[in-house]
Amino acid sequence: MDRAISQLKNLVDMGESITYRNVAILDFDSDTASLSADWIMWCTRSSAVVTQWFGNDSIYTQIINEALGENLIGRDRFTFESCRSKILGGLKSALDAAQHDSFEETSTLPPKAITTNDNKVFIVHGHDEVSKTSLEVLLREIGLEPIVLHRQPDEGQTIIEKFERHSDVGYAFILLTPDEISFLKKEQNLPAKKRNQEFRARPNVIFEFGFLLDDGHIDTVIGLPANLFYSTGIPVCILVLKKCKKPDDVLIINAAEHFEKGKRQNYLNLKHIDKIVDTYQHRKDREAVFPAGRDERDRRERLQPEHLALCQHG
Repeated sequence: MDRAISQLKNLVDMGESITYRNVAILDFDSDTASLSADWIMWCTRSSAVVTQWFGNDSIYTQIINEALGENLIGRDRFTFESCRSKILGGLKSALDAAQHDSFEETSTLPPKAITTNDNKVFIVHGHDEVSKTSLEVLLREIGLEPIVLHRQPDEGQTIIEKFERHSDVGYAFILLTPDEISFLKKEQNLPAKKRNQEFRARPNVIFEFGFLLDDGHIDTVIGLPANLFYSTGIPVCILVLKKCKKPDDVLIINAAEHFEKGKRQNYLNLKHIDKIVDTYQHRKDREAVFPAGRDERDRRERLQPEHLALCQHG
């Protein structure tokens, strides 16, 4: 258990150095608007390490996962501190068990392994940290466990071995963010303005995307409106990947024309989200018609792009 003790000590030290001031971004009401990548990394690794060494059913894993299920966005400092204290408590209890094993909790544990279940969601991402961390926060808020490859322990594995081990999950999100600019080789000596330049996702994202698409895992295709995201104005398509599905059953949802227009961005309100989720859950042919009238409640319930992930999990 020496490796477990080392990992748990590092996580306890990291957690004790985290403060609300250095990881929280506040809104105009001084409530939590978002959380930094350091917080997300600590939470994710805490859950992964404790699960790895003690299993999904251990009290330490349950304490940490219960804390991670709390919604911190829009809440105050006290909610954050409560969540942090619970995670630290779970880590310290697990560390004490690993060091002393007073009740022989670790001596009977099976060999460490990452268990597969439909609650885990693998995230394929490029260099857009905002999109990645926003998605991680959202998935945790709705009770799912995000898996980001670089946050998982290496344990002497090659990158391919590590990917194969951790991508065996129920769902995956592919963030095809425009992180690179490409053009034809014959245009390399031309001025930038004269090149046919296109934004594209990172090659590793395309590779991992293709790996996950193997064996016909596309369950649903959801077409969304243009100008929803800060990084691009083009329409966005969500692919829902699912392993346990009929090979000839692919649902296509066209929601590209249904949105609320803003000054700089378009928005989906709760009625739009509910219609997409309802169509996905019931998988029926239907005409997606949204009411033309929108009251003030709709306008207050505009959702930012990161909330679109709800469409995948109903």
